[in-house]
Amino acid sequence: MSYKWYESCSPGWKQQDNTFEFYLKKGTPGECLGDNTPMEGKFEFKERQELMSDMLDLGTYVWSADVETISDKLVHAKYFFLLQIHDKRPNGRPPHGIQVRDGDIFLIQEDDDTELYVSKYKGQLSIATKVHVKRKSVSVEYIIDGVNVATLKSKAIGQPFIKFGAYRWNAVCDVKQIYRNLRFERTNVS
Repeated sequence: MSYKWYESCSPGWKQQDNTFEFYLKKGTPGECLGDNTPMEGKFEFKERQELMSDMLDLGTYVWSADVETISDKLVHAKYFFLLQIHDKRPNGRPPHGIQVRDGDIFLIQEDDDTELYVSKYKGQLSIATKVHVKRKSVSVEYIIDGVNVATLKSKAIGQPFIKFGAYRWNAVCDVKQIYRNLRFERTNVS
């Protein structure tokens, strides 16, 4: 089955075959609801260009890509995401994801506020995930640069979907984020 990616609020990304490019200009808020609303002590606004998948039915999905960041400074923002698995939680926070914070890569899992340190961010990495969608839970196996780092599990709150692209706050410079060799497919049905 072939999957289509949908724009998540902010336009401007480019696609050629299985390569996706996202470009954020420092100081330009994203176009999603609330992107230009400050959160005291956290950020003045959010910048974003992201794509999202269809809602995921029960089964196992593989999402993988080689990710490269091109910017004047390696750590181009205090916080930025490389991948998120969402499920329409009321607070809008993704139950799973790969976040770079202050130059360190973390796996996040919202249910119990898990933040698993992976490594320093070097500007390039290969990400592979297996997303297991069950009736009452979603688990994600993370393989980064060929190393099986962890499997994190959360309660299912509605149907999950995948988001990737450039999403950050407290930026220090412009950034281009490139996802090459992107693969997304359903490997089995539960």
